[in-house]
Amino acid sequence: MTAAEKVSSGFGPKKMSKPIGIFVDYNFDLYVADSENNRILQFQSGQTTGITVAGKGIQNKLELSNPTDLILDADGDLFIADKGNNRVIRSNENFYQCVIGCSDNQRSKSNPSFQPYAVRFDSHGNLFVADEYN
Repeated sequence: MTAAEKVSSGFGPKKMSKPIGIFVDYNFDLYVADSENNRILQFQSGQTTGITVAGKGIQNKLELSNPTDLILDADGDLFIADKGNNRVIRSNENFYQCVIGCSDNQRSKSNPSFQPYAVRFDSHGNLFVADEYN
């Protein structure tokens, strides 16, 4: 699978800055946590240009800060380790929701020691989060 013919550093559909986490769905679409650009990119199978599906560059008002990992659940919802905002986000094309590390204003700076780095589901649909410093 080729996601991008040549990816250079920066911001744009064919540029990334510190891509960390990846996930491939059942359609062979590749999702990338473009960490320093504060967004999640989707490379549809056979395409070499990424589509921003969460974070900087789209109008859903979901602000990410240093996302490090992502995974899709059985319903196609995207779960994002939003490390810089100390939270885990659930997102799809219609909404986003903070599920771990939340406060009333959807940003949680109250627990800076919680820095989610990786997210995974087990076979029963339970979400597990790896925290970088705890």
